[in-house]
Formats: sequence, structure tokens, C-alpha cells
Amino acid sequence: MVVEALLLDLMSRHLDVLRERSVARPKWLITLLDYLDDTFEQEWTLANMAAEVGVHPVYLCRVFSEHFDCTLGEYIRRLRVLRGRQLLAIDDGSVAEIALQSGFADQSHFTRVFKEHFGLTPSDCRRRLLQSVRNDQKKLLL
Repeated sequence: MVVEALLLDLMSRHLDVLRERSVARPKWLITLLDYLDDTFEQEWTLANMAAEVGVHPVYLCRVFSEHFDCTLGEYIRRLRVLRGRQLLAIDDGSVAEIALQSGFADQSHFTRVFKEHFGLTPSDCRRRLLQSVRNDQKKLLL
């Protein structure tokens, strides 16, 4: 009975923390995340993003960092590198083409950020993904 009471108390505290975080996060910040998801193909500028959500650019950056423990630029690079990894898995284009489709200005920047994030180059990642698919296909045939 004591364990059950402690578990219920712990769950209640966890829900309170979640509720506080969601209440504390401004609605315009959620709008910004939706905007970033919906306009991935477009070129983003801080001024455009701030205008889209109706806040000053400096305020946007400060509040974003407070809520996500990273800068807006870091968050966007993370989005782009994740997009690049997805494209490596489904697209047979060159790494340079995938870098451009992911929003990077050039292949070298994409490769550097990719390696920092995943610990291997985009080419190595693609090789591993292809090898994994081949192994899965062999298992299905056996």
C-alpha cells in the first residue's frame, strides 16, 4: 500500500511538471515549430521567423534557448541533419544533392555537421544503411 501511494505521488508530481512546462511555453513558440516543419523547403531568416510568429527577433532567440536548451540555429541544424539522414536512406542522389535538399549550403558543411551529430560521415551512414537492408533481404530469403 505504501509503494502504491509513493507511485501515485510520483506520477502526480511528474504530471504537474509536464503541465507547468506546457503552460509556460508560449503559444507562438509552438507556432514557430509548426512553421519550421511546414516550410522546410524554404530559406529561413530570423526576421521572417520572428514576423511569422509576431515577436522581436532577439526575444525569439532568447525565449527559444530558454525552452529548448539550444539556440535556434542549433535546432535548425539538427532538423536539417535529420532530414539528410532520412534522404540518405531513401534517395540515391549524391551526398552533395542531399546536402542541398536538406538545406545546407554545401556538402562539406553537411558532412561536418552530420559527423558531429551521428559520429560517421554521410557516405559511411549510407553504406551501413544499404548493408543493413541487404542483410534483412537475405534473412527474408532464407
